[in-house]
Amino acid sequence: FARNAVPPVIDSLAKLRTKVEIMEQLLDVSVANSLLDGALKNAKDKHPIDAQYEQLKCNLEPVDAASDDWKLVEKMLKRTHAPTHNTWSLKLTHLFKCDREGERKRFNASIKNRMLLWHGSRLTNWASILSQGLKVAPAEAPSSGYMFDKGLYFADLASKSSQYCFATSKNPEGILILCEVALGKPYVRLEADYEAAKHCEEKGLQSLFGVGKSCPDPRDEVVLPSVVDDEKVIARTGSCTANKTALEEAKKDEAAGTDAALLYNEYVVYNPNQVVMRYVLRVKFEFASFNLDDEL
Repeated sequence: FARNAVPPVIDSLAKLRTKVEIMEQLLDVSVANSLLDGALKNAKDKHPIDAQYEQLKCNLEPVDAASDDWKLVEKMLKRTHAPTHNTWSLKLTHLFKCDREGERKRFNASIKNRMLLWHGSRLTNWASILSQGLKVAPAEAPSSGYMFDKGLYFADLASKSSQYCFATSKNPEGILILCEVALGKPYVRLEADYEAAKHCEEKGLQSLFGVGKSCPDPRDEVVLPSVVDDEKVIARTGSCTANKTALEEAKKDEAAGTDAALLYNEYVVYNPNQVVMRYVLRVKFEFASFNLDDEL
C-alpha cells in the first residue's frame, strides 16, 4: 500500500497466515543476507564462495552420478510421483550428502520407526534451512491454517513435496531434501486436527501420520542404515498405488476420524530434534506443454 494510505485490515485467519508467511520468508532472506555479510567480514584470503559456504556450517558432499546413492535417490524421485501431479516431472541435476553442524548430536536417537522422507521449500528459504535447520512455525502463526497443527511436514512422494518449491516454467529450478525422520509411535489421522501437537503430547505419541488414499508401493521399500546409530531407515521407492492396508487400519480407530480427506500420506513431527537432513537435491522441473490448437 502507498506510504500515506491506510493499511489493509487483517480481518481473517487466512489473511493473517498469509502475512505471517511473508514475514517468515523475509526472515529467511535476512538470514541469507547475514550469512553474506559474515562471509565478507571473514573472507580475508579465501575465495568469496568458500567463505559463504563456510557460513552455512553445513557439510555438502557432492554425489557422483554413477554411485549407488545417486541411483537410489533418482529412483525415489522418478517413481514416487503422484498420478495427479501430471503437469510436471522432476529431473535430478545435482545431489549432495548433507551433514549440518550439530544436527546429528541433537537428534533424539531414542525414537525409532525411522523413514527417509521428502521436504520441499522455496529457494529463498534454503540458506536459512541449511544453516539453522528446519523450524516449526512461530507461536504467533494461527494453527488453524495448518491441517495438522504447526509442525515439520514430510511426504513419501517426491512430487507432493516438490509443490512447495513453487517452481514455474520461467524459474524451473528447485531444491528438495531427503531427511531421516524419527516417527516413533504415530498419531494416526484420516482428517484434519488443528490441535494435533497438543493431542500427540497428551497421548504420549511422537509424530502424526495423515493417511492418504494412495502411497508408494510398500513392496518396493528399501532398508538403509541410519547416519546416527544402528537403527534401520525405510526408504520408499515404489510407484503410487492404493493405500488399502493403512486406510483399513485407520478406519478401525475412532480417534483417527471418519473421512479419508488426504489423497497422499503426510508425516508431521513437532520437534526438530527428530529430523536429520541426509541428502540435498537440486532438481529441474520439466513442465508439460499444451498446444491449445490441438483438436479435442
